Amino acid sequence: MTRIRERILLVGTPSSGKSQTAWYLARAFPDYTIFVLDTEDKHREIAEVAGGFPPNLSHYRCKNWEEFKKSYMEIRGLYKPGDWVVVDNVGHPWKWCIGSYQSYKTKRLEPGISWDEIQKSTENLEFTDWDKIKRSYGDTIAHSLFLADGLNVLLIAPVHPIMKKKDKFGNEVPVEKGLMPNFIDLDINPEGDNTLPYNVSTIIYTRSNGALFLAKILKRPGYSVSLKEDIDFTDRGLWVALCEG
Repeated sequence: MTRIRERILLVGTPSSGKSQTAWYLARAFPDYTIFVLDTEDKHREIAEVAGGFPPNLSHYRCKNWEEFKKSYMEIRGLYKPGDWVVVDNVGHPWKWCIGSYQSYKTKRLEPGISWDEIQKSTENLEFTDWDKIKRSYGDTIAHSLFLADGLNVLLIAPVHPIMKKKDKFGNEVPVEKGLMPNFIDLDINPEGDNTLPYNVSTIIYTRSNGALFLAKILKRPGYSVSLKEDIDFTDRGLWVALCEG
């Protein structure tokens, strides 16, 4: 039976508390497992400071597309309804999937390539190329992950300013098509496949403002808060702040 579950996209500026949210989930749901697909090894660094991983946080370090797929398929065989899978940073699997395809189509992308360079490298890809890339990516992320019965999903991605160009009227418009209006209003472009925001039920934007950690809810069923309203989660963690309101 299909169970009600969370599908959250958490985007934000660097050092704004995104990765720590997985650890707050581990505290909030001690009877469930938090599977973390860590594409940047951030959670090992957090564990070193914290003195180890929580007993219900299962850490998977992924350094390329093949490792990511292998780890995810392992999780598919282990999870129980109510568990969580966290992908941090979800932009890397998308980059790796593109690079895996381009490795035999055109050229291999270097591991340290920036997000702007990824976008530029795809300018000459044809529709049939994108169809193959999105099918490979979707089989692992967009379809498989979201359809897993009872599995809660938290996708984490950094944001960058929107790349813009002038249209024929001289107005600046986003280079990338399909960005959500809320992202355009805030001038942010999350890393990763731009269809992900349309496949999740909740989108949260975090940023650090000096000593404060602030969040905005950009999308949530039944939630109509203005984009001008901030949630302060400085002393209690994002998940606790969202639950307490």
